Amino acid sequence: VGELDPHHPTLQVQYRNNLQFSALNGGDIIGLDIYPITTATSNQQVVCDIFQSMKDAFGSRKGVVLCAVPQVFSWHVYSQGNPQYLPTVPQMRAVALMMAAYGAKSFVFFAHSSLVHTPEHFDVSFQQVWKDACATAQTMRDLEPYILGEKDTITPGMEVKSGEPVIRVLTADDGKQAVLVTTVGKGKTDVVFQLDRRRKFQSKYGRTKSLGEGRYQFTCDYLDCDILEEKAK
Repeated sequence: VGELDPHHPTLQVQYRNNLQFSALNGGDIIGLDIYPITTATSNQQVVCDIFQSMKDAFGSRKGVVLCAVPQVFSWHVYSQGNPQYLPTVPQMRAVALMMAAYGAKSFVFFAHSSLVHTPEHFDVSFQQVWKDACATAQTMRDLEPYILGEKDTITPGMEVKSGEPVIRVLTADDGKQAVLVTTVGKGKTDVVFQLDRRRKFQSKYGRTKSLGEGRYQFTCDYLDCDILEEKAK
C-alpha cells in the first residue's frame, strides 16, 4: 500500500503477541489494543509484555509510529460472563500512561459505541462514563509536548519497596519535563525515585510526595498512577 500511495500513512491494529514482528511491514502506524481491566484489582502485565515485544521489533525498523488503543469500556458489554465493572479514571489513566512509557506516540480510545450500547440490566450512565473517558483522553492531550518531544526518554534511579513501578521522564522540545509514574498494579506499589534536584516537580493526582533533594515517593494500591509536572522557574 505504501508503494502504491506513499502520501497517506496506513494504520493497522494488532492485539496478539505473536503477530507484531510479522506485521511491521504492513503499515506506517502500528496500533496495539490490549484491554486488561475487568475488576477493581486488575493488573496490566499483559500491556507491558506486548508493548515490550513491539519495542523489540521496532529495534530493526525506523520510521514506524506506535499507536496505543487504551480501554474505556466494560468487558461485560461484550461478554456478560464478565463482571459488571467499568474501568475507573485512575485505571484508564494508568494503562494509557504505561503505553506512553513504552513509546506510544498516539492514542485512540476504544470505544464510544461500547459506552452507548450497553445491556439493559447494566446500569451505566453514559454521561458519566463519557465524561471519564474524555478526561482520560484530555490527560494524554495535555502530555502531547512531552510525548512528541525529540529528546530521549529518561528512566530515573529507583528504590522499589514493593510492586512493579514504571517511571519515565519525558522532555518537551522547550526543555520542560514531565514525569509519568505508573505501575503493573498487582497489589501495593511503593517506590522512591530520584529526579534532577535542580528542577521542582508537583504531583498532579496526589499520589507522589517530595522527600527533598530531588527524591520523590509514589504509593498506590493496585492500578493507579501519577504525573509530576515541572514547576515554572
